[in-house]
Amino acid sequence: MKGNISQWNDAKGFGFITVPEKNDRLFFHISSVKTRSRRPEIGDSVEFEIGEDRNGKLRATSVVISGLTQSHARSSKRIIVDPPKMDFLDFTLPIIIISSSAFTAYQYYLNQGVEKYGFMLYRLLLLSWFLVAQKSQSNNTSHVLSVSQ
Repeated sequence: MKGNISQWNDAKGFGFITVPEKNDRLFFHISSVKTRSRRPEIGDSVEFEIGEDRNGKLRATSVVISGLTQSHARSSKRIIVDPPKMDFLDFTLPIIIISSSAFTAYQYYLNQGVEKYGFMLYRLLLLSWFLVAQKSQSNNTSHVLSVSQ
């Protein structure tokens, strides 16, 4: 159906379309406007479909301003971040930490003390922390950003 915008409230984002043949006014909301190149203005010639709102009142839907191109999707830039590459150390450190903690806990259970193995656990945890710190410093700028449209 065709009509003209007879009233528009830009602050609230709604207006009314007058249909010349019917001498009727139909409500429309900015969310039903398919032309995104500019905001509607009074006097614009539009093409639209008629639908109903939740209360059963007639309203204009799929409003397209004549003479302007209809945009289906907003052009936006997507940022794609590649995850850091994982190496052998990334897989083995958690295994070392978990297995050494489990071994120390098992020895504590058997001997009711960790004096003999606690120092070993301390050294393994310290070594693991040092290796993680070294890896994070060397891979500080390894993330790759690419922008696509």
